[in-house]
Amino acid sequence: MAVRMAALHARGAPYPPEINPYSERFNPQAPAEYTERQLQILIDHLNTAGEIGADLVCAGEDVKGEYLFLEYFDYPHLFDQLVEEIPGRASARIADVARKYKMNVVVTYYEREGGEIYNTAVLIDREGTIAGKYRKVHLAPGEAWRVAPGAGFPVFKTDIGRIGMAICYDMIFPETCRCLALGGADIICHPTAGWGFPDAALGESLVRIRAHENSVYMIVSVNCSSDERVKSCIIGNDGHILCELPGRECGIASAVVTPDFDRNYDPDYFDTFYTDVVSIRARFALQRKPHLYSVLTADRPPLLDCYPGIEVVDRSKPDRVKSLAELRRKHMLGQLQGRRLHW
Repeated sequence: MAVRMAALHARGAPYPPEINPYSERFNPQAPAEYTERQLQILIDHLNTAGEIGADLVCAGEDVKGEYLFLEYFDYPHLFDQLVEEIPGRASARIADVARKYKMNVVVTYYEREGGEIYNTAVLIDREGTIAGKYRKVHLAPGEAWRVAPGAGFPVFKTDIGRIGMAICYDMIFPETCRCLALGGADIICHPTAGWGFPDAALGESLVRIRAHENSVYMIVSVNCSSDERVKSCIIGNDGHILCELPGRECGIASAVVTPDFDRNYDPDYFDTFYTDVVSIRARFALQRKPHLYSVLTADRPPLLDCYPGIEVVDRSKPDRVKSLAELRRKHMLGQLQGRRLHW
């Protein structure tokens, strides 16, 4: 079965002063108009993916551009009024495109459910039906003050294979992809805002290794305005890049593959001969030693004994939010004199 996988390499709309609450030109209606423009940019790119016959397309993180408002620490209502439920108006528009082109779509944006907000990747199938949702487990430090973490790593069955999702900061933790792979994922969609490394080659190596060590195909979709050194790409389950689109040029990285989810070795290969197991991912799963891995699930692994008294700061406390708000105000008014914050 030939499958066309696609990764959007898209740029968001520019930031006008009207959406900056620290600017004299701020317009209270502008944030909603801005996220609507972002959503339309996504829809346009999804239509392009449909026109080239994509069976599965993954878009980058935060497709509605809401994260910017999450960082307006002293104007929390701006973020609150933009976040919607899933299913909702945005998912319905995306579902229309998925249904039109009979393609599977993975998109990521902030979701409200009950009293919580999540960073959610939603999988919409060829019929325009929501086939599953994944809520980001490992939250970047800038999110954790308002966003709740997800509670697991679900895998969803589709007509082209079993799909899991890992969002941005999730990729830093190898347990994410390992849980998805052991849960049966054939393909991992990785929407991200960037690779999070000063060394772009290291970021590329990380996603390639995650694909190889877990024997999964990976679709990496990154916002091309975040860093010209990063790339959107399709990675085979042997860790090789099948196609890529680097830099700040918008477009779609797309590859037609005939998936070999098992990565079968030649029966005469010596590891196959010794084990009688042809599938490499089956053999790796069978040869695990889970009874020796308890340190991976320890709340306080011995490593933390090297850091007595150190804890991750709770930035949601009023005094912390006040200091962050002042820093953000200076940043948005261009008063940081070149200081750049990154994770």
